[in-house]
Amino acid sequence: PLFDLDPEIPLVDLPHQVEEAENAPIKKVQLKEKCQLILYMESIPGTVEVTNQYVQFVPDVDQEKKEVLNLLSNINIFPVFKWGIKKLREVHFRRYNLRKTSLEFFLLDQTNYLLNFEKKVMTRVYQAIMSLKPPKIRYADIRSPTRLLVISGLTDKWVRREISNFEYLMQINTIAGRTYNDFNQYPVFPWVIKDYTSSTLDPDNLSIYRDLSKPVGALNPKNEQSVKQRYEEFVDPSGELPKFHYGTHYSNAASVLHFLIRLEPFTTFHIDLQSGKFDHADRQFYSLQSTFQKCYDGLDVKELTPEFYYLPDMFENCNQLDLGSLQSNEQRINDVILPPWSNSAEDFIVKHRLCLESEYVSSHLNEWIDLIFGYKQKGKEAERAVNVFYYCTYEGAVNLDKIKDPRERASYESMIKNFGQTPSKLFREPHPRRMSPEDALKASRHKIDLGETSQKRPPNLLMNFKNGLKAYCVEVCKEAIVFIGTQLVSCSLIYRGTFDHLVTVNRHTVCQTHQWLASSSSRKSHPFTFNLDPKAQLDRSHWCSLGGHPAPDIAVSSKLFAISQDGKLLISVGHWDKTIKVLRNQRQLSVIRQHHDIVTCISADRGGEHFITGSKDTTCKIWQLVDPGSSGTSKGIEERPLHTLYGQVTCVTAVAISVELDLAVSGARDGHCILYSMHQGVFIRCLQAPGGEVVNMSISEQGRIVTNTLIPPYSDVEEPSLHLYSLNGKHLQSYNLSEPRVQMVTRGQYLITGGDKWTLSIRDLNTLKSEYVLHLHEEITSLCLIENETHLLAGLASGKLIVVVVELHK
Repeated sequence: PLFDLDPEIPLVDLPHQVEEAENAPIKKVQLKEKCQLILYMESIPGTVEVTNQYVQFVPDVDQEKKEVLNLLSNINIFPVFKWGIKKLREVHFRRYNLRKTSLEFFLLDQTNYLLNFEKKVMTRVYQAIMSLKPPKIRYADIRSPTRLLVISGLTDKWVRREISNFEYLMQINTIAGRTYNDFNQYPVFPWVIKDYTSSTLDPDNLSIYRDLSKPVGALNPKNEQSVKQRYEEFVDPSGELPKFHYGTHYSNAASVLHFLIRLEPFTTFHIDLQSGKFDHADRQFYSLQSTFQKCYDGLDVKELTPEFYYLPDMFENCNQLDLGSLQSNEQRINDVILPPWSNSAEDFIVKHRLCLESEYVSSHLNEWIDLIFGYKQKGKEAERAVNVFYYCTYEGAVNLDKIKDPRERASYESMIKNFGQTPSKLFREPHPRRMSPEDALKASRHKIDLGETSQKRPPNLLMNFKNGLKAYCVEVCKEAIVFIGTQLVSCSLIYRGTFDHLVTVNRHTVCQTHQWLASSSSRKSHPFTFNLDPKAQLDRSHWCSLGGHPAPDIAVSSKLFAISQDGKLLISVGHWDKTIKVLRNQRQLSVIRQHHDIVTCISADRGGEHFITGSKDTTCKIWQLVDPGSSGTSKGIEERPLHTLYGQVTCVTAVAISVELDLAVSGARDGHCILYSMHQGVFIRCLQAPGGEVVNMSISEQGRIVTNTLIPPYSDVEEPSLHLYSLNGKHLQSYNLSEPRVQMVTRGQYLITGGDKWTLSIRDLNTLKSEYVLHLHEEITSLCLIENETHLLAGLASGKLIVVVVELHK
């Protein structure tokens, strides 16, 4: 049945899309306006209400859209939302049907919503929201995508190899108006490989790569000539239709559904688009080699979607869909047929992503960007590049507002939706080429030699560690450093000369707050600035203790502590009185009692605003920070948890949380791991690790879950081990360790570990094998990777703090 859409009913009880707004004493309505919520291929009419506390959208329940609303609710998509003004991170001006009438809202929890308005209404809504001065807003009052790109500095970061090819493509897609909310404006990624028949794949072999300077339709020289000839010979009798090389587009809703048909909600929308059935089997996406060959032969011009580089599930028919049989050999379509060089869907994603980040693609990706987002997008340069598409795909080609005839307007809107839409142009000049790894490293060395490190970030450690790492030692205390935490939003990047907070806790639960900068203004000193906590020089009576030793059977380790995003709050657990203790500026702020037994572990989300705790009472609880208000300073954590998570039957020994992935994970003494929805607080699935007790775990940005397990009693397992799982619970890899417990940090494609064998290892996250080892000659008791990935911090058993950076001077 259709859910109740009465706007007077609180929306916080509706699943998925609803966020509880901040509780304020008085609600003042700023405005109410009619609009449309854009969801994939549908536009849901409704009303948006902006108050001084929140923004909410409620759809209109009219007969015309009831069928659409029921379709969405059948796949657990609910077109309602309500979120607090203080949760707003960015507002981008967008197009819908090539009209600049939409706003896309990005929230702190990584969710986003696309609303379409009448043009004057869009401006009123935007001004009303901006007048409330959302405290976390970025890039306010920037309407031009080109201007936004310049201010972000993304291109310069990519050129200097501070961000990956994948990250850069995702960012410029977003700035150019590509969005997951509209299948007609879905993010577009390039084909980078043309070899789908060989038994092995060598990323260093240049012959495997597609020519990135040409559009898909011109990759085949023979086809390129025929396309050029058709273009030159094209004559429109009416004289109104401009010439074009391709009558279809490289990205539209049909191509998105074609590639992602095996997953919801794409399956449902594909069936709806095909009038209640699947398309003919021979037109389905059943083989990578066949699909690329059609493009090479000029039968198609599709580029790819981002999922080809991170989502193996798209190639597997996990829902057992009946996709039909091929006419040629009556073969039933099931999983996508992968290239011989790929052993599995996961293996394909790993190798495909490796090729995207290869040196060849890095050196030529700028040429592809020129075609899609740059100066070869239209005009004379597009003609020379054989890159002209049907005129209705370009911004400004059709002014729908001037078309008064409803039938004619509907016809043009249908053409725009069916043909696809070209992204906003971001570059009017040739895109700069990416530096080689050697040149990027030399540039960093040159800046340090000139004393410019206070203005320029040091090299990204994870992208340059193979060039060599160097470790610096800082004396912090005399006891083992069991926890290191840094603020996630660096003040030093905003206010030059302002120090960040670096918090350490030693084995005797003494907390110290040091001053830290990820750079140094001196040419000869260390590539960072560290000022010891002044209280460290005083006698013990002045030290900040976290309330005595933990419970007798609780080992003091990093999983007993977490830090807020601004570095002002330190949360500790493991106390004998079953409490969670919150300190601010080394003073106890609050004591929270919600668990029924000793709290054994805590973990913070990457954003530093949400936390998860696990306890001997077998439950986990999810917490969030108290609204900091206009000051922006953390005031504590809410006394009542957002959710209590059940399912474990033994003591919870490790936890992890990701707001962006809507995921919370708990590991227990009996080896079970349970996955939950972080936003809804509901059980998703249970994993049984091959090892015993789960002593540590981490979640990567791509949804990989890594666990560290001990040797279970009465088992054939001979060594402690690492285990890797997919977001959907598939066991992908195991790796035996020579040490029982390791500290771990996941970031990007890498897992960093360290333990009592004195070695700091940077591992490939997909294989868990070490790619770089640094010997520190002492037990490693804590790890922390600075948010911009320039410095790796390791706490040692002797109380030393090791700062690891890319070695610039050899």
